[in-house]
Amino acid sequence: PDIKRSSKLLTFSLRSVYFHFITCLLKMAALRVASPSFFNQGLSTFMQCFKGPAAELFTKHLKTNPGHFDSWMYRGLCYAILGKKSEAVSDYTTAEKYGTPSEKMVVQGLKLQVQDRSEEAVAVFKQITTTYPSDPMGWHYYGTTRFNQGYTDDETASALKKAISLNVNYQRSEVGLTYFFLGRLLNLNGKTEEAIDHLRKGG
Repeated sequence: PDIKRSSKLLTFSLRSVYFHFITCLLKMAALRVASPSFFNQGLSTFMQCFKGPAAELFTKHLKTNPGHFDSWMYRGLCYAILGKKSEAVSDYTTAEKYGTPSEKMVVQGLKLQVQDRSEEAVAVFKQITTTYPSDPMGWHYYGTTRFNQGYTDDETASALKKAISLNVNYQRSEVGLTYFFLGRLLNLNGKTEEAIDHLRKGG
């Protein structure tokens, strides 16, 4: 029974990955936006996996809030998922004007990913970890991007663990997704009990 239970916990579909990813994005944005807006509606729609309508709502928000970093970044994410690469690149480029220094570097990395330049994206995310070592965003994106490239080594694990430890004080909600990726990595490396623990925390 324990083996079957462990196997069930470690079976994840693409749908569950999207769920964790969208939930983290929603929590992160909720910390930054206090009042109801087209942006909030856009996030809710995005969470339901309706990327086209979500992009339209972000567009409406930007008409009255042209300097809103998150709207540009999330609309860029919508376009990237929809396969509209040029639109995604354009939004990421605009987002760079309004983010914090580390956020600007994050969207630079996301832009490189959309352009199928993953190695360069990893380099940018790694640079964030050295330039802004106390910001968990850099560690998170460095670790998750390496994992998506197939690297399940100690360097990837260390980056994810660093993001989790830093998030205690920084309060970035990417930590849920970081736990999820670290759990998957531990599972692939045969550390089943640790994997289950991290996957639960990511849930």
